[in-house]
Amino acid sequence: MVAMTIERQTEAEIRRLFFSEHWKKGTIAQQLGLHHDVVDRVVGPHGPSPKGGGPRPSALDAYQGFVLETLERYPTLVATRLYDMIVERGYTGSLRTLRRFVLLNRPTPRQEVYVRLETLAGEQPQIDWAHVGKIRVDGGVRPLYCFVQVLRYSRAIWAELVLEQTTTSLVRSLVRAAEYFGGVTHEWLFDNPKSIVAAREGSALRFQAELIELASQLHVALGACRVRKPTDKGGVERAIRYLKTRFFPARVIPSIESGNAALLHFLETVAMQRRHPIQKDRTVGEVFAEEKARLLRLPSATIPTELVTSVPADKTAFVSFDGNRYSVTPEAADRTLRLVATDVEVRLLDEGRVVGQHARSWAKGRVIEAPQHRAALLATKAGAALRLRGDDADALDDRRRREQLGRPGHQRRCDGALEVRLTAVLVGERVEDAEGRRAEPQGEPVDGLPLLDGEADGAAEEGLDLGLLAGPGLDPNQERAGHGRDGGGRHGSLLVLRRAARRAV
Repeated sequence: MVAMTIERQTEAEIRRLFFSEHWKKGTIAQQLGLHHDVVDRVVGPHGPSPKGGGPRPSALDAYQGFVLETLERYPTLVATRLYDMIVERGYTGSLRTLRRFVLLNRPTPRQEVYVRLETLAGEQPQIDWAHVGKIRVDGGVRPLYCFVQVLRYSRAIWAELVLEQTTTSLVRSLVRAAEYFGGVTHEWLFDNPKSIVAAREGSALRFQAELIELASQLHVALGACRVRKPTDKGGVERAIRYLKTRFFPARVIPSIESGNAALLHFLETVAMQRRHPIQKDRTVGEVFAEEKARLLRLPSATIPTELVTSVPADKTAFVSFDGNRYSVTPEAADRTLRLVATDVEVRLLDEGRVVGQHARSWAKGRVIEAPQHRAALLATKAGAALRLRGDDADALDDRRRREQLGRPGHQRRCDGALEVRLTAVLVGERVEDAEGRRAEPQGEPVDGLPLLDGEADGAAEEGLDLGLLAGPGLDPNQERAGHGRDGGGRHGSLLVLRRAARRAV
């Protein structure tokens, strides 16, 4: 209560206005410019006593015991549910009356009392992921996560940016953290996502098989926090908040590689130099140097962190993985292959032999095809060069093409293919494309027909026999007679049409 000394004359005026004029206390305080506590003190116990000698009877009186018992069992039960329950039992009062009673009689929840724990050196880290935004990858945008591991004794932090929260990604990050710290602790403490805890029944846990295998190799015990108990991992939550307020704000991350490089530099130059919250006369780096001697040694053998699984290759020599399609050699089509994937590479093996190796794509719906796989596939298809464009046809073996052109009946099959995919037509003494634009004759004539720009040089570079292209029994230097609109120079015009078809778009 406010203790305020006022003049006796003002006190008298307050009493007169209250007892004689019957002003309300709030009106007196407002008109005289006083605090309402001053008016209460001046009026004192001389004011009128409340009307009536006790509480009035209420329709809720007969149900108060039921309401109190129910609230004792269910402290957070809402008043509307209580109202429905007592209406079924004959209550005829209002919901507002019940609300007032519940407000005054709801049990106050007992606040949990926490004990601050400090672990021994090299005993336990806390591990978690944090969503820190989105990042653009080749072909789309993906969520960006930050894996964080903090040693509870020294508060040393290791973190890296990742694009997924799978068990394979977790294993990879745990191994990298162990290599960064120079050892592992005796126990790992995790949260409860499905990528870590495969099943849980009360206090009984079953961790993911890949995580159990890694813990077995490193001789580490696995532990998980209680469900919906964030205080069990307050250390890593505090470390995540530290990174979100100290590292990520106002920072552009163009790629995950540059982001991880900047994050590692921050951890070594800033995070390690901050003051230890308990041993305030030392830095985190100094305490970590002490803790590092207590960490378990890493095995000398390299710890595998790749994702290894079986995948089927379809009839088009592609496999599907993580929403994308990757090519393999034609011999591996329609077979079950072994896929070995890291965060940067995808390898495909057929009985130990590598049949595909690609940079991993983090986009979705992409088709990743190696040029040599396409060339090998086209080499198995007769006449594929005439149906392809540009580099696809040039990738075929020159010797094989010359052999095919020399086979009996091959020109007839070529003519059929050209008729289907014809992009240039021979009209009289000129060559026109499909849109009717005239291609001026250049170079020396072949089979009496002028070559288009670059045809003579291209034929010479490929080592093609112009006489062979003209057809058996035909002289490539013969006169132009008979090769007009109705002439029989179809074989002689094969080179021109084939080149035009390949250059057309």
